[in-house]
Amino acid sequence: MGKRKWLTPNKEYIELVVARKNYICKECGKPIFKGDRYVLDCINYVTKTKFDKVFLKWYRNKICLNSWQGDLP
Repeated sequence: MGKRKWLTPNKEYIELVVARKNYICKECGKPIFKGDRYVLDCINYVTKTKFDKVFLKWYRNKICLNSWQGDLP
């Protein structure tokens, strides 16, 4: 687990982590190799089921440091 920076309270945060295996960047499509650092962008949304129940849905996007344009934690 790396450092965590909250962008919006209880909605979106980013982490700077080290890759445990090879990944693909969500922004540019280039590979993130094992041992490289990348930004893990975590976003949650409130979604509704067809039975009128509500739950949180988390998305975790892996973005390489070359594509990330914001501040790092």
